[in-house]
Amino acid sequence: MLLFIVDIDGTLVRVQEASGRALRQVLEEWYHLPDPFLGIPLSGRTDRNIVEAICRRYGLPLPDWPPFIARMAEHLARELARTPGSLCPAADAFAAQAHRHPDVRLALGTGNFRTCAYLKLAAHRLDGYFPVGGFGEDGPDRAAVLRQAWRAAAAYYGLTAADPVVIGDTPLDVEAAHAAGFPCIGVATGHFRPAELQAASPDALIEDLSQVWEALKAIPLRSSSRF
Repeated sequence: MLLFIVDIDGTLVRVQEASGRALRQVLEEWYHLPDPFLGIPLSGRTDRNIVEAICRRYGLPLPDWPPFIARMAEHLARELARTPGSLCPAADAFAAQAHRHPDVRLALGTGNFRTCAYLKLAAHRLDGYFPVGGFGEDGPDRAAVLRQAWRAAAAYYGLTAADPVVIGDTPLDVEAAHAAGFPCIGVATGHFRPAELQAASPDALIEDLSQVWEALKAIPLRSSSRF
């Protein structure tokens, strides 16, 4: 059995405009900050990490997470209705093919809060392919999120043995996968150039998700001959 643990932003969908506005709006409401992202790196980080970094920078208390996340989801739903963004190349075909394969399972490994993750996927009709995952509220960093994705998928699908493979578009996705003990396919559909992704030493590097199946040949998997 093969388990793909897949990132969302820049890997499956490109919704940064709506997502950035939603996070900015909830931060402005919560903390009255006119420019909360100034000097804060965003790519590849969890929503929780970003909010924690902003709070440290300005000496602010952490929010009460459940209402904060709920309010952010309200903003995101409105922003996605205005600016839904787009699918990443081959994302829908990859998800459909993986979903149909009898020996493949899909999970999310994303820095998004759970409700926001599914809003983004639903805007592009991908939510039905990913019933489980690890999310921004599940751990202090991306490696913890990926480990939670594996645990959640194992429980949901009843997996006793499987090859987990992470797919992500940032160097932090690659680093987190390796920190969690998982191989990673880097996909150059986000903000990072192939050379920048290659510097993080992914187990395979692809231009878009149409090349995932070919990339598996570069990864030593117990089940590799079946794909």
